[in-house]
Amino acid sequence: MKSIIKKLSLIAIAATLFWGIGSVKAYAASAKPGFVEPKTVSIWMYEDAEPTGYSIQNIKKTDKVKTSISDKSVAEICKTEYYGDKLWIFINPKKEGFCKITCTVKRGKKTYKSYKNLYVVKYTNPFKSFKVGKNDYASMFATYSKMEGLSASSKSKVAIKLKKGFKLENIYLYDENGNYTIYKNNKTINMKKYNRICVGVLSTKNSSIRLFLNLAKAR
Repeated sequence: MKSIIKKLSLIAIAATLFWGIGSVKAYAASAKPGFVEPKTVSIWMYEDAEPTGYSIQNIKKTDKVKTSISDKSVAEICKTEYYGDKLWIFINPKKEGFCKITCTVKRGKKTYKSYKNLYVVKYTNPFKSFKVGKNDYASMFATYSKMEGLSASSKSKVAIKLKKGFKLENIYLYDENGNYTIYKNNKTINMKKYNRICVGVLSTKNSSIRLFLNLAKAR
């Protein structure tokens, strides 16, 4: 059973790395143990939501690590798992709301604390339209924010319209190596270079809520 759970954890981490859940912005690495930036994140909540992983950097196996969450009715810590040089914390969303995740690392006589602010948002399809060339992918996002099926392979115009309550932050184009380029809406793009479109949206009610939706080519 333990080997099955560990395998599922590694799958979840791999999925997190592939889809780029969280922020696509690059942050300077810290030498201190603690949560990887950004400090404020938002996640979608589904009926059958899978855990979302957040990593704590610069952790040694000899460190004493304690994690807690401020409101367990909003989200819960379901598991922690070492992967490479990071400790991953897996979060299960439970209902819409806000909570703060605290990580305390004791290393010898020193104590390090870091925090991550978490907004949980019930999933709703924010797209009125999501056109890449002649294809409109908006209906694919009826129940989930990460989809495969992007078929564009040449120069195509990417045009996105959002429903009330959301505004477009940026459109990120990822290549197979995980490198991204930011594009403006309604611009023609050579899709041969990319295998995934990541759309960042902001809540018009709370600018701290920043969410992502992904459309990838079939793997």
